Amino acid sequence: MNYKHTFQSLVFLTLLLSASQNYAANYEPLVVVSDPFIELHTGAGRGFPVFHVVEQNEQIQLIKRKTDWIKVRTLDKLRPKTGWVRVTDMRSTLDLEGDPIVLQVQGIEQFVTRKWTMGFSGGDLDGAATLTVFGSYSITPHISAQLSASQILGNFTDGYMGSVNLTLSPFPEWRVSPFFTLGTGIINTKPQTTVVQAEDRTDEVVHVGLGTNVYLTRRFVFRMEYKRHTILGSRETNEEINEWKAGFSIFF
Repeated sequence: MNYKHTFQSLVFLTLLLSASQNYAANYEPLVVVSDPFIELHTGAGRGFPVFHVVEQNEQIQLIKRKTDWIKVRTLDKLRPKTGWVRVTDMRSTLDLEGDPIVLQVQGIEQFVTRKWTMGFSGGDLDGAATLTVFGSYSITPHISAQLSASQILGNFTDGYMGSVNLTLSPFPEWRVSPFFTLGTGIINTKPQTTVVQAEDRTDEVVHVGLGTNVYLTRRFVFRMEYKRHTILGSRETNEEINEWKAGFSIFF
């Protein structure tokens, strides 16, 4: 199997995901306090003391988020204060146009009610290395529709596979949440002509599978999956192949 190309591609996708997260982290908007006051703590936790109070109608700058706490900075030109505020204490905070800002409490509840998911994985398809990117939309907490595209990197054959499938999660509220999947797609295989002489093939494929999503933290999920593919080719008998893969995803 050509694991070198798969590893390099996974590293590239990881760096791309990290860059997008860093871009979001550098966004520091200004907001207006609409509550009578909010309390600034010296650290991100209830055990840290309150050292400053921001009055109503004052502006503050949101710096970054850590679980259910937000680091903020006051706009006092002489002695600006930097501290931590609980997300629940800022639900009435407004943006500069007077509209409420959306600050969701992150955690397993967000994982259960997620709508969009994007991710990547690497694995083995009948002896060939695979690299997969996928996206899904949750129709309900139990049912989601997914699109995926895979690159196949073998010693004698390369190719790609695209599929669409439905996923059933019987226990979406579990941190380790199993799922079952059923779908269809196409698979294209291209023999390496310097090794063997054969024609390219494009066939329909159907699959069934199972796996598990493991909620890690914030919006990150570890995913493991097994699929049993049936290639519906022009041969007298259909070809059965197994696929194992694991990877990471983020949800919105």
